[in-house]
Amino acid sequence: MKHCKNLQCPERIRMGRPAEFDDEIETCSVCEEELADGPGPAELIQTSGSPTHLWGRLAFTLVVMAACIASAKLGVWGLALDANTLSNHGSPWMGSLSIFSIGLMPVISAFVVVEFLSLVVPPWRRWRIQGAAGRRRLSSVVWILSVLFFVWQAYGIVLFLQNHKLLKLSSVIGVGWQSYAMVGGSFALGTILLLACTVLVQKYGLGNGFSIVLSASLLPSLWEPVQTARQLLAPRQCLMVSLLLIGYIGLVVFLLRAKLFSLRPRSSEEASYSMFQSLFVAPTSALTPYIQAAGIFSLVYMTLEWLKLPTGWMMYRNIFVSTFVIPAIILTVGVVLLSLLFYPLRHVATWQPVLEDESDHSERAMRKKSRGQRRRAILFTWFVLILLLGLDVWISFKFLPLPFASILILVAVFLDLVREWRATSQLGKLVTVREIHRLYTLDSVVAALHLADIPVFFKSLRHRSLLYVFGPYIPIEVQVPVAHQAEARDILDALFAEADQSMLGVRPETAEAEA
Repeated sequence: MKHCKNLQCPERIRMGRPAEFDDEIETCSVCEEELADGPGPAELIQTSGSPTHLWGRLAFTLVVMAACIASAKLGVWGLALDANTLSNHGSPWMGSLSIFSIGLMPVISAFVVVEFLSLVVPPWRRWRIQGAAGRRRLSSVVWILSVLFFVWQAYGIVLFLQNHKLLKLSSVIGVGWQSYAMVGGSFALGTILLLACTVLVQKYGLGNGFSIVLSASLLPSLWEPVQTARQLLAPRQCLMVSLLLIGYIGLVVFLLRAKLFSLRPRSSEEASYSMFQSLFVAPTSALTPYIQAAGIFSLVYMTLEWLKLPTGWMMYRNIFVSTFVIPAIILTVGVVLLSLLFYPLRHVATWQPVLEDESDHSERAMRKKSRGQRRRAILFTWFVLILLLGLDVWISFKFLPLPFASILILVAVFLDLVREWRATSQLGKLVTVREIHRLYTLDSVVAALHLADIPVFFKSLRHRSLLYVFGPYIPIEVQVPVAHQAEARDILDALFAEADQSMLGVRPETAEAEA
């Protein structure tokens, strides 16, 4: 008895188990995939999720997002100030002062700082690649730093209000250390509530908890530009802006969905490689170079506005040099440097999957192969980000500035939600067997699980690929059907143990002796 090993075979998806054929048949009559020897897996794999369950999880996520948006106007306990009073003094952001003003920033900042330190501090670098045990050690440092960052930011806000004589405390509590503690406590309550929302979404909703809460904080920033466009632009111009934004979003989707130089099957023995995501996930430099370049452009734009230069002078004489060339140089340098940092050649070569027909499997050959792939991936990332920057500059100057970075994040989160919905619909209930923070390991994970006939889904892949080491608070969750949970965990534990020992320079016999 033979069976079809294609996980995407329509018969497998429809029936919930591999199609089986007589021994004399060579290929599947449904998908024309070459058959594997032996019967299919005995267990029945659930391939369709409950629509009611999925809709319930989506509704929970939307309710949490709506609650986060609606509660953003909650005032700070102990302050007798309204938004108008705050917005007329100091920075414009003070107009939206609420208990959520600090939000998740202390936690996010702590995650990023620890992640970067783990790239250079030897003990932390080992923890970074030691799976869940190492990550727990890093997380303990993160929470300590989060408290310190929170105290620092809360004190900074109170000090700002005090220096500008805006710290008008409620007459109910009076003046004293109790009043300042109440102001700081209200900020702490806001941060704790947002952290609780991330945990609830992670457990009961769709998507990553941090991704959803951050998206809720970004959505209101789109409302003001829309209102401004309706007031200042003619209907024809609004249509033009809408078309340009559709093109912009299309480029973002193309960037996030690109499978850069993934290995394709050349024979039936290599069919498992057809499911690879990509060894180099776009963008290879994350979103940082684009944000830096857009920030430089915004500074130049505001300077030109402050100098009150004529619009025609800005548009036709010096716009190319002053607002595009310099940001483009910043973007180019950032793409190259961060791509090299995020994809170290020695580590990438260690995780480079090997095709059966490759004659040279040496480390030198793998490095040479990885080097060529990385160059092409960097060029692809640079090209798409330059196009995005060009659209950013053109729309901002020709029409009005828009929060393009927010649009990027929102598109990535939306794509992750769509992918999670589809995966759950096809594979049923999924469980997380491992969290991954290194994108160059994804190909080997897919190959190892697929060779064992285990379907796999990467949760939060799109959002994390925009952040990479800047987003350790959004791990890529390797999820498999419940029936394969134990087997998949054993396979991945063995895979990562062997590869990470090689990366750390530990010989196999030494590792066995230590174990």
